[in-house]
Amino acid sequence: MDESVILARHVAATRFEALPAEAVRAAELSLLDALGVMFAATGLAEACLPFSNLARASGGHRHSVLLDSGVRVPATAAALANGALAHAVDFEDTHDGAVLHPNASVIPAAMAVSGMLAGASGKDLLTAIAVGADVVCRLGLALKVNPHDKGWYHPPMLGAFGAAAAAASMLRLTQEQVVAAFSLAMSQSVLTSQFESDAASSIRAVRDGFAAQAGVVAALLARDGVNGFAQPFEGSAGWFAMYADGQFDGDCIRHALGERFEGAYVGYKLWPSCRGTYPFIEAALRLREEGVSPERVAQIELTASPLTEMLCEPFEQKQRPATAIDAKFSIPFTTAAALITGQVGLDTFATERLNDSRLLSLTKKMSYRIDTSRDFKAALTGTVRVVAMDGGTSSVTVERPRGSVESPMTETELREKFYDCCSYHAVPMTRPEAQRIANTVLNVRWLDKLEPLWECLTRAQ
Repeated sequence: MDESVILARHVAATRFEALPAEAVRAAELSLLDALGVMFAATGLAEACLPFSNLARASGGHRHSVLLDSGVRVPATAAALANGALAHAVDFEDTHDGAVLHPNASVIPAAMAVSGMLAGASGKDLLTAIAVGADVVCRLGLALKVNPHDKGWYHPPMLGAFGAAAAAASMLRLTQEQVVAAFSLAMSQSVLTSQFESDAASSIRAVRDGFAAQAGVVAALLARDGVNGFAQPFEGSAGWFAMYADGQFDGDCIRHALGERFEGAYVGYKLWPSCRGTYPFIEAALRLREEGVSPERVAQIELTASPLTEMLCEPFEQKQRPATAIDAKFSIPFTTAAALITGQVGLDTFATERLNDSRLLSLTKKMSYRIDTSRDFKAALTGTVRVVAMDGGTSSVTVERPRGSVESPMTETELREKFYDCCSYHAVPMTRPEAQRIANTVLNVRWLDKLEPLWECLTRAQ
């Protein structure tokens, strides 16, 4: 069937009044969470600064707010710079079924375009977020094979379509224009997994900036009459054909479209590392609670899924990561941190912690294996088996770690996470400042115009 037209119709037709209550609240919570995570990145992720510098040097209309400084820049520049922040500390929301981060590109794109529209309301912004996240998740759910097997890193590639959908929603594009925007986004967004073998690469951190910008550029060009091509998703040389051997389930795209918004089923992160590390962190914390002492450990065996093999390879690199973002993508490092310290926080990945002798001595005792019987979407299953020096063994398997829909963060926990992230901003915020922003964001649906939100974000700098 014509999935491209079906999704485009969905984007063009959806208005706030059609959103179920859970989708509205999820959009607000995701906006709060995304802002906090991006705020933290301004003070912790050096790789993002060149994107902000580039944005400030851009000429043109000063519409959209940069989250590191409060400076206003053109929408496309804001999407790139703020989008680069979205994944930089790897703390943003996830959709476990689709195995991606739907809002990492959607929210920077929606914010960027809404900043250029004087009449945009809070309801418009939330609708754009809900629709954009829904598109990303449905495309991810539809995959039957893993593009990573052929060297493609697809989460931000799909994110570009969500960014295009969010921008198109804000701009009130027609169905035909949305199809064009999807095709134009596809023309700009590709990411090879080659960066995974380069510990010094910045791409892992900033990747969603490119996706967010691609979506905004695509929607603006489509609005102004640029036509791309038909069937960008299902065509004989469409996205699924090129990156997934044509193996996709159209029912996942069409089922309950307009009724069930997948953005309402995201999980929020308790720990600032790749979601694939979560089963291992939680297993290590349980082992610690059961009395396993790091000093008494002789060996640790990690059992991962095919998708999370990337968090173990190359293993020597993962045992001794050279950068914060590589450590966040390391099952050995995060497991050791949890077992030794009983927590994994933003400070866990500080430069000095990467050389912590206690952590590194424990990662040296680790080995891993991949359970090939698990589907690539079974990423959130992991086992940590410890052999003590006296020969005793302990093992914990985690299948649905904290942060999932089945075991979610509470709103109170989410607020506390936001306040903590704000304290890591390049210009650290006080708790009252962070509370004021949180209250504005969680009531954004009542804003007839978004200027109070932008002023709130600007004054916080």
